[in-house]
Amino acid sequence: MDKGSFLESRDFPGRTPLELAVHGGNFAIFELLLKRQATVQSSGWNGNDVLFTCCRGLIEGSRDDHAKVLVVLLRLGLDPYKINIFHVAPAHILLPANEAIGLFLSRILSLERTPPISWEDFWGPGDGFLFDDDKFHLLVRVYGKETLARVLNFHPAANSESCSPLCFAASDSSIQMMQNMILIGADIEFEGYKGGTALMAACDYGRLDVVKFLVRRGARLLYSCDKSSQGRPPLHRSAIVAAREHPDVLRWLLVERHTEQLKIMGRAENGDHAATSEGSDEVRYWSGPTRAGMTLRTSERRQIWESSLEWLAKLRRIRQDLSGRVVPRAELWPELDDEGTDI
Repeated sequence: MDKGSFLESRDFPGRTPLELAVHGGNFAIFELLLKRQATVQSSGWNGNDVLFTCCRGLIEGSRDDHAKVLVVLLRLGLDPYKINIFHVAPAHILLPANEAIGLFLSRILSLERTPPISWEDFWGPGDGFLFDDDKFHLLVRVYGKETLARVLNFHPAANSESCSPLCFAASDSSIQMMQNMILIGADIEFEGYKGGTALMAACDYGRLDVVKFLVRRGARLLYSCDKSSQGRPPLHRSAIVAAREHPDVLRWLLVERHTEQLKIMGRAENGDHAATSEGSDEVRYWSGPTRAGMTLRTSERRQIWESSLEWLAKLRRIRQDLSGRVVPRAELWPELDDEGTDI
């Protein structure tokens, strides 16, 4: 550079020295090129600028310096909401990044200004677009369900090659993501891909856990659409037919879903709680069977004029009255004194 090297020269893919430094997460070289007035506003043929390159590097986790480069680029005024030719903005890439979630929660980056995701060109859940529970609920608390639903674009109006995020998650067995999306308004019956609804996608890909999840939440087994909202030809499908290549899914749809019932399955994986056959949606403490007793009031005790048969009938009525009610815990002794009666 001291001998006059051209700072805006490009390699064969069209990247400048500044872009290469950002891509590699080399903050020292990046800072040096900025001091020499290297251009930060240039974009490639696909519309990707150095901010986009930095965000991709942050997601891939190649170098810790990407976070420092990101802060500098935002201060220089690069637009994180600018979409490229594939309709993807840097803000879309930063959403699932643990290093960047604080930028959204502190409103340095704003979901209100983030354009809706075009799922036609965006990657699916398997490529990182998954929210863990803590991150997701923090975003809902700060921005509200409506804003997050708008950005995630649950019901895209696109051509026949597009796919909704719910169908992406169904094909990828991402149940946690599906739970979160349904929580903020995703339509379980939306025609999200060329095969129909999310349930059809789960059956096509043989995702038994997803099939159970959707059916137990009311997903219809039959899909029929004479005029597709996505510009596709008419479609009539059955989940049973869609699952014909996957015997475990087919067996559950035809037989097991009608015969199984909720039951305690033993300890969960962490060993602390009991799990149910439904899955991990709800886990409760289970202390095992217990015995409860109470002291009868004077009017409830056996009176001197009552025969043994009348007394037993009275105890039965008392037990029936207590059915479904919480009985206060009490110490039960093998022999009760005159103050109490074991029922």
